Amino acid sequence: MAESLASGPDDLPSVRAALGRLEAESARLERELTAARGEVVSGVGGGLDEHVEALLRDLRAVRDQLNATTPAVSDARPSMTPA
Repeated sequence: MAESLASGPDDLPSVRAALGRLEAESARLERELTAARGEVVSGVGGGLDEHVEALLRDLRAVRDQLNATTPAVSDARPSMTPA
């Protein structure tokens, strides 16, 4: 496109052709992006909702594991009564 513009005002057909190629390339990239986004969502085993649910289940499992291995707050406080 830059070459077409640099060649002067008498070369408008080549500028139009360059713009047409750029528009076609843009449309192709948009289609590829849309397809790629669809593959990412559909590739998680049924869709985005299922993926989110799986993440939430994993987070709950981590929380449960942390709760099971972390001493309770009352157990962690030093005793205020003299020994």
